[in-house]
Amino acid sequence: MTTARASILVALAFIASLTLYASPSAASEPAGSSTDRSAAEDAQIHCVAKAYPIGQSPAVVPPAVCFDTFGAAIAYATGGAVQIPDVTSRQLSEAEMAPNGTLGSTIIGIDYTEAQHTGSTFFWNVDDPNGCLAGAKWQATEMPAGWNDVVSSAYSYQGCDYWYHYEHTGLWGSRLACTCYSMGIMDNLTSSEFWSNTPTP
Repeated sequence: MTTARASILVALAFIASLTLYASPSAASEPAGSSTDRSAAEDAQIHCVAKAYPIGQSPAVVPPAVCFDTFGAAIAYATGGAVQIPDVTSRQLSEAEMAPNGTLGSTIIGIDYTEAQHTGSTFFWNVDDPNGCLAGAKWQATEMPAGWNDVVSSAYSYQGCDYWYHYEHTGLWGSRLACTCYSMGIMDNLTSSEFWSNTPTP
């Protein structure tokens, strides 16, 4: 395990220890409590936060809410509309996500810390059942604590086909439009994000 990857996992474990909704089996040993980080690559953390309409980002980014299973994070992010039993992460098809948006809390994208839609995940949701389908545009002008410069792949939903990952906070610097298996030269460089159903100059 590289030094960079180890530092990412330690940061994610710290954030999760503050906001983790653990399963009963994990409650007695909260994320980040182990001193043995050599096996940490097998551990995954799954977090949820909101994206905001253009011009409405909060002055202080709220902390993400994190879970110890992939399915629990999905259920939370969709208000219970999407129920997936998976413990570890994977790519979700549009068909599996079909109930997404029926209860108003809608996933528009999933970031992954590893290529090929694997690793720890970050779910972005919005309070609009249409996501980007009706032309709405969304932004995260900075990443929540522990999630800066860790994204390695991503997948979008609800019409947000142009999902830009930016090198710097405030939506500037180099960028990549990514619903992709790998971030290429933008690997582990995402600091802000923007979602749209049309290309953005």
